[in-house]
Amino acid sequence: MDERLNISVIGLGRFGSFWAGKLSNVADVFTFDINSSRLASSSEFATPVTLNEALAKDYIILTIPIRDIESFIKQNGNKIKPKSVLIDSASVKTPVVGWFEKLLPPDVNYFFTHPLFGPDSGSAGLKGLSITLLPGKINYGNYLKFVKMLELLGLNILTLSPEEHDYLMAYNLNLIHLLGRSLAMMNISSISLKMNALTYLNRMSHYVVNDSKILFEDFFAYNPFSGKIATELKNNIAKIINELPTIKGE
Repeated sequence: MDERLNISVIGLGRFGSFWAGKLSNVADVFTFDINSSRLASSSEFATPVTLNEALAKDYIILTIPIRDIESFIKQNGNKIKPKSVLIDSASVKTPVVGWFEKLLPPDVNYFFTHPLFGPDSGSAGLKGLSITLLPGKINYGNYLKFVKMLELLGLNILTLSPEEHDYLMAYNLNLIHLLGRSLAMMNISSISLKMNALTYLNRMSHYVVNDSKILFEDFFAYNPFSGKIATELKNNIAKIINELPTIKGE
């Protein structure tokens, strides 16, 4: 890529800070967060800026909770520099696409992403990991620049419709987080002897509880397939238990 893109990352939670740091290897990154300590910490890999300055960059990535995206656009959409590209990074797509299409001013471009990794799974590097991209309203040349930047990070790019994305994430995120948090509540990490299967489940549980409760709740509040997954899991576990001949120690 001939030129480094200028990108602002708004929201420096656990993932936002991680993503901004990785992007800084291939782009000029500017950061904003309402938490001043988070913003100050980002100076190690990016340039902290005000919100208005962040909204004036060519590419603007939101890494804020899903529950805050709609209100953020309502409050700040008209402050975004015309022709800039707003990019989400949410784990749910159906409602986010609707908010972007309905609320953003006509002169703001946009598309949608979901990095399929996080600070834990990406701790050893991003090469070979995947990110979903869904084109929205953007000049193809500007979209291609962003794609090429992602390729420099070694990422595989997947294209999914909003509905397909949310259906697949209901299994990959909602289901895994339900299981992981359930196992954490059983305190399986304290078991003195762990065979391979339990070791794997303990690792999965550890990754899950590292994510915030807000993220976990938003998986279920905004993914249209979340109810189906939760109901199926609950019913199938109950069915298996009810079909056991005896359960000792209840």
